Amino acid sequence: MFGDELRGRLSRSQLVFGISNAASLRTAGSAILPVIAIRVSASMPSGGTITNRETVIPANYRVFSEDAPVYCEVLYNPSLSGGSWTAVNSTHSGVDVNRGATAAAGGLVIDSVYIPANTGPGGTERLLGVGEGELLSELVMSQNASATQGDVLAITAQRVGGMDSDVGVALTWRELY
Repeated sequence: MFGDELRGRLSRSQLVFGISNAASLRTAGSAILPVIAIRVSASMPSGGTITNRETVIPANYRVFSEDAPVYCEVLYNPSLSGGSWTAVNSTHSGVDVNRGATAAAGGLVIDSVYIPANTGPGGTERLLGVGEGELLSELVMSQNASATQGDVLAITAQRVGGMDSDVGVALTWRELY
């Protein structure tokens, strides 16, 4: 009974968000490239100095490769270099996004997928260049105990073979308050 009551309360106080890099595809080359990453913000979305103690649960992601096949990994808590973190929605979301990171190291690989190219022989369009996955529903993102570091989730891409490819990623998650 208690578990059902708790689940009911959580489901009433959640928001679902999604982001992508559709406006600016990233080019996957020979090095691992973090296409898009999210992290739990340090403070609550309303601003100020209230520590963000919400729970973020990744829902699913989709990856698109335009020119050539790519290999993608979903990394939990990697170290990222480059780019900058900005609020997804400074009014409603307690998550930051980084669309410009240049390198990822470490972290836990929680999913991986090969994505075929969207362009077929002779430049014809194919609709095979999309891969999607549902992340483990048990994956929970939050701030650490001292509220100095939020968990990070990054989707990376690397070319397969000798040709670079433009890659797009869409990612959705739930925020529980």
